[in-house]
Amino acid sequence: MALSAEHLRLRLRGQSERKRLGVGCSDPYGPNTNQGPDLGSRRLINPTTGFYDGQKAAQELGAFQPSPSGIDHGLQVSEADLAVAGARYFVEGQYIAADDSAAGNGDNNVSHLEVRVTQNADGKFSIENVDPGNHPTRRELPAIRAWPYAEFSRVSGAPDDGTIIVASNVTRLSRTAYRYDYAIYNMNSERGVRSFSIPIGNIAVSNIGFSAVRSHGDTTLSNDPWPSSTSDGQIGWSTQAFSENEGANAIRWGTSYNFWFEAPAAPAEAEAELTYFKPGAGPSKVQAKVKIPRGA
Repeated sequence: MALSAEHLRLRLRGQSERKRLGVGCSDPYGPNTNQGPDLGSRRLINPTTGFYDGQKAAQELGAFQPSPSGIDHGLQVSEADLAVAGARYFVEGQYIAADDSAAGNGDNNVSHLEVRVTQNADGKFSIENVDPGNHPTRRELPAIRAWPYAEFSRVSGAPDDGTIIVASNVTRLSRTAYRYDYAIYNMNSERGVRSFSIPIGNIAVSNIGFSAVRSHGDTTLSNDPWPSSTSDGQIGWSTQAFSENEGANAIRWGTSYNFWFEAPAAPAEAEAELTYFKPGAGPSKVQAKVKIPRGA
């Protein structure tokens, strides 16, 4: 169902209300449209082609949390993550449509806006736009692009698959210590990502970390953290291969995973390596330019 914004006053002639959008129209609606309990698992959507197995989704819906609570089958955020001092918060939305993808326009359907999160004395959270103007949404830009001072590398290495964005940022902690942060954002790759590695040479790294969004409502998906390893001049993180576990904690579409470490070396530029999760046409690994410790 689509609700065309009245103020745009642009509609296709003969178009009936709530069935399709007219040229130049937007699709505003309240949060109730995007909450459970009648929303199915996103893993049944192919973000590259737009195919959606609605019949299977209907069959599975009852199996996912048969007695859903008020927040099941919808977006969930830990309350602790909403109370981080000095944090900035962004909301991202993405439309997946088969006809749009077939027309070659599947990479311009992600937008974001910055929001302010507050909590009152009763513990209830309130979310409002930081920009009070008429156009707070950053159209056709994923939220990862709001990361200040980060450098971005766009990966489209596999034919007939979507886009992955790798961001890197380096913070100087002291005269001889640097923190290296990386984010891998799967915008619309159906194959996903199962491993990430960076050359470090003989440099000793410390405070190695990993963070991922938590899957919920779909018991077929794992939340196991990616273990890290250092060998042969590389630091890497990985989850199980698709052949081992189809529900492994891969970076699926519409999500970002974070990786970091500290090193006693200033940054230089090199190529990181990503391994696709699902099999498919083209290479099993792709490269992305990132910041690494100099001398690696």
